[in-house]
Amino acid sequence: MSYEIEKERITRDVSKLYYQLANLRQKIELFDELDILFGIAFKSVERRHELGSADQLELLNARSHFVSLQQERGNLVTDRRAVQLRYTQLLQIDSLVEITLPNPEKIGYSSNGFVEVASKNLGNFRQEQLLMSTKMEEQLEKKKRLPDINLEYFLGVGTKENAQNFAGYQVGISLPLLSGAQRRRSQAKSVASSIQNMLAENYELLLSSVYEQLSLEVRNSSSKLSFYEEEALDMADELLNVAQRKYVTGESGFSVFIQSVENAQKIKLDYLSEVNTYNQLVIDLTYLIID
Repeated sequence: MSYEIEKERITRDVSKLYYQLANLRQKIELFDELDILFGIAFKSVERRHELGSADQLELLNARSHFVSLQQERGNLVTDRRAVQLRYTQLLQIDSLVEITLPNPEKIGYSSNGFVEVASKNLGNFRQEQLLMSTKMEEQLEKKKRLPDINLEYFLGVGTKENAQNFAGYQVGISLPLLSGAQRRRSQAKSVASSIQNMLAENYELLLSSVYEQLSLEVRNSSSKLSFYEEEALDMADELLNVAQRKYVTGESGFSVFIQSVENAQKIKLDYLSEVNTYNQLVIDLTYLIID
């Protein structure tokens, strides 16, 4: 049973790292798209500065935003490498793994409630097995203290002429001679059974508490994702399109363009972070293990 629980724990951890890697890859791809966009805008500011239509402050702001973007992307690359190392260590392979999952979308999840979860939970099953084992040991020890009753049937045969045969029963009882050590052993088994019963009940209570907490967090995360998917992501795309169009036509300056792009970027990054949060919670619920 310990092997099965450890196997489930490793499966959980590998799954969490897998989806985290996929999420980081998509964030890096988002920064790559922004890098191209910022690069074009930065070159435009440089050109206008050469022509005298952009001052030194605008050029410095453009350069600082471009450098900041590259630094944030570098941080994500570093984070991805750290996760890759943990992932390969769990899988016990030599080379870093590149996750090719196209879109780390929400993991499908549905639950029929805690009763079903508890019935399939390996940790809970182990506690029940331990409780059953201690109760059996307690019962066996108690049986040693009970009297042993023997019942025998016999048939008597007469030896004289015209003697009749007769049937009979013989009942015997033997009383155990209990020593002090036997009494203490019996008491110890009873105490062990009570302790294990309490441990099993406490484990199920803790399991229920963790399940309810994770379920609440999953519902909250799902609600946030619904907002992004139904409204915020479309808003971010529209913000980018309008910002690009107005900047190209000269209707807005570089500072307004940058602010709009950063706002859209934040919405998309926050969405990806929430997707990762949701997936991590669902995996924890799927492989519910009390460490």
